Amino acid sequence: MGTMVEKEEGNIIDLARQYVGLDAEEKLRNPLLRHQLAQHLMRAQCDSLTTERIQQQYKHGQPDNNLPLIMKYLSTTEQQSKDELMLAIMGNRGLSWDDATYTENERKLVRNWAYNKAHTIAGGTSEIQLNIIAKRALGLPS
Repeated sequence: MGTMVEKEEGNIIDLARQYVGLDAEEKLRNPLLRHQLAQHLMRAQCDSLTTERIQQQYKHGQPDNNLPLIMKYLSTTEQQSKDELMLAIMGNRGLSWDDATYTENERKLVRNWAYNKAHTIAGGTSEIQLNIIAKRALGLPS
């Protein structure tokens, strides 16, 4: 049984296989997307491991109160990158919103991208999050 990250990321790998296709060596045909996908998978694993570290610190009564501040920024930034990568993988099919010629999954992925984008604005833009990190975590002046 795989981890939550493995299950979730399996979806993006399956999506890439479906929309981009594989070459004779069983690699994604598009080397740039293959590189971007590998980068995303590494960052997602780092995010997962750091979240686990935060949980363990709290469990043992040794929390680092700066890590959640940093993780909010990193996690939302990575979610945006993942959503944009998924749309890039889908090519023109990633432009759907409400068109009968697109599948329900294609429409869902585009809606999720829009929702997640709005969520990062409502939760504080990246610039605001970086300012909070600078002041609270790093102790820099305003």
